[in-house]
Amino acid sequence: MGLAALTEDALAGFAVARLLLDGAENVCELESIIVRADGRRQGIGITLLKTVMAWAVGLGGRRLALEVRAGNSAAIQLYERAGLRQEGVRRGYYSAPGEDAVLMGMNMT
Repeated sequence: MGLAALTEDALAGFAVARLLLDGAENVCELESIIVRADGRRQGIGITLLKTVMAWAVGLGGRRLALEVRAGNSAAIQLYERAGLRQEGVRRGYYSAPGEDAVLMGMNMT
C-alpha cells in the first residue's frame, strides 16, 4: 500500500506498507515513512502512521512491525509515541553509513 500526504498541492510525505495475512500474526510491515524536512513536527508523520495502521486493521492486520536506523531518534520517538516498542537490534544491518537497525513492533488489536 502506498499513501501520500499532500499540502497545498505539494507532496509533504508518504508511507509504504505491506500486509502479510498468514492467519496467525497478520503482520503489517511498515517499509518506509518519509516526511519532507519542512513538514516535520506538524503531525504529518503520525497521521501517515495511524492511517497505515487503520488500513491494516481494516483488512485483518493484528501486528505492526518495522525496522529503523538506530541513529534516527526522531523516527524512533514518533514510533514510540504511536505505541511501538523496541523489540530487538540487527547489528550492522545498514551500510553507507554502517549502522544497526532497531526492530520495533506492537499489537494493533
